[in-house]
Amino acid sequence: MSSQTDGLRRFVVERGLGDGWTPSDARVVLVAAGKGGIGTSTVAALLALSFAEQGRRTLLIDGDDQAGTQHHWFGVEPRIGIGAMRTSGIEPREAVIQASEMLDLLPGGGVADAAQPLLTTSERRMVWRRVAGLYSDYDFVVIDGGCRLDTIIAASTAGVRRLAAVSAADPVALAATYALLKAIDSRIPGLPVDFVANGHDEGRARALYDHVQMASQRWLRRGLNYGGTIPEDVHMRERLAAGGTFAGTAPNSPAVSAAVTLGGRVIAELDDVARRSIAPTAYAWRR
Repeated sequence: MSSQTDGLRRFVVERGLGDGWTPSDARVVLVAAGKGGIGTSTVAALLALSFAEQGRRTLLIDGDDQAGTQHHWFGVEPRIGIGAMRTSGIEPREAVIQASEMLDLLPGGGVADAAQPLLTTSERRMVWRRVAGLYSDYDFVVIDGGCRLDTIIAASTAGVRRLAAVSAADPVALAATYALLKAIDSRIPGLPVDFVANGHDEGRARALYDHVQMASQRWLRRGLNYGGTIPEDVHMRERLAAGGTFAGTAPNSPAVSAAVTLGGRVIAELDDVARRSIAPTAYAWRR
């Protein structure tokens, strides 16, 4: 990596354009995309469900501070959305809802009408610092970061372990994924990134990964990991589109099976990181 690139990164961090990245003791996975309509929320929900199904106490955070959707898919009614966390008198724990035995949800929303101005950059960072106080209560945290860069950056700098960059096969989606990697690389140097394809089989997903990986290595001088794929699941998509929830989803459905495989891979890798860590973590992981 060139000295010019190192100098640019230091400039970005020192001038407050990015807070830099340091590994969190918590096992936090941020799921995001370069453009909307990729299925980020579905991937985040399935990944969180896979952790919970494997016996890990999990928190799913809907990062959309204007109008979140995750609560609809779990059939729960939010009391407070993450956007309301700008008010110091509201504690994040007050907003958490139990979605299943091992899965809790911090809903999105909270800034939904003209009477409530959108969060500023500093307010959004403050909100995520407060939300990060929840992480130590859980074995795993999954953040549905959507495609808004300001949300992705704020969530990342609050302390995550890795970013799962979700992409589809169309040229616009691939270009947007590369743009996301470029933005992350300039603002949050060092954040590990996993490429996750949504709506494709393993062969197609590998080809998409190779394409983005080649561009990333050539132009950004950084690599990314192959996270896996969530294949097309027509029945699950139709059920959600009709207003259904994830409750009752067949455990052997294509999307759920793939999510369990992806979740198991993440668990194994982060368990290995924890075992190889020289310094003890700030708290003991639940088993």
